[in-house]
Amino acid sequence: MLKFSIVTPVLNMADTIRDCIESVARQVEDVGAIQHIVVDGGSDDGTLEIVAEFPHIELIHEAASGIYVAMNRGIGAARHDVVGIVNADDLLEPGALAAVAEVLEANPIAQIIAGLAVVEEGVSGEREVVRVAPVRGHREQTWDLLFHGSMPTNAYFFRRAVFDSYGSFNTDYAICSDRELFIRFKLAEIPTVPLSKVLYRYLAHEGSTTMNAERRHELRMCKERIDIAEDYLAGGKLSPALAQRFRRWIAAEWARVTMATAGAGEWAAAWQAIRAGVKISAGGFLLFLLRRAVAIATARLRRWSMRRSRRHREFFA
Repeated sequence: MLKFSIVTPVLNMADTIRDCIESVARQVEDVGAIQHIVVDGGSDDGTLEIVAEFPHIELIHEAASGIYVAMNRGIGAARHDVVGIVNADDLLEPGALAAVAEVLEANPIAQIIAGLAVVEEGVSGEREVVRVAPVRGHREQTWDLLFHGSMPTNAYFFRRAVFDSYGSFNTDYAICSDRELFIRFKLAEIPTVPLSKVLYRYLAHEGSTTMNAERRHELRMCKERIDIAEDYLAGGKLSPALAQRFRRWIAAEWARVTMATAGAGEWAAAWQAIRAGVKISAGGFLLFLLRRAVAIATARLRRWSMRRSRRHREFFA
């Protein structure tokens, strides 16, 4: 039976760390064993006192800044067959590790299991489901998903040998290192099995650095994704067709910057972003804007239809 190493980076999460630890501990009967590593960045809000209530936790103190530094430290301490990452404000879905173990045992060649995640919002101490991620590209693990999709990193589980052979998170990227990791693994053609099952529950809140980060750091994220794409292009190892895909990705990120800066009334910055995006790939730039326009229109139509339907039901109630 497979054994799991779970890594939890934490900094001042006293309000949620107990639920996180318990969501992992409840799964110990489903798998061979669980090594739960908590990497603390210097908590002073009572987090460590809560962690101390669980004697099975292996606590590592990591003063270096950055969540990816903490994750790498935990991955380096992993002893078991399969590695997963569970953030201190999130939860493992009941039965998640059993489902992953079943697929890996049935597919010895598989190195990565790609599950689904739900994103929840905290409402009066409870959680309300907002959406399921990813919404597209999951089954094929497409380039579209890796470039543009909402990546549920924590719903992925890895055989430890993957990190031994191909490295862990590149800490040069402070926000998007997880996206770079999956691009690196896809380029290496590491066998990945998609699992159409919810394995993980994200809690989106104002302080979240996961699913909520895109709203708070959009420009920084766009520019970091551009850096990732440019670094791969500069490496000269991409085929011509794949290099074109990366150029279109850069153009799409410049389109995101254009929308963000124009929306803020920063017209000079928006014009610079337009020029940069069109220069690298006019088609990629325009295609992203078209897709975004269609997505916005579709979302508005869906909301209008729901309002009309609700009013109709209320009228005849």
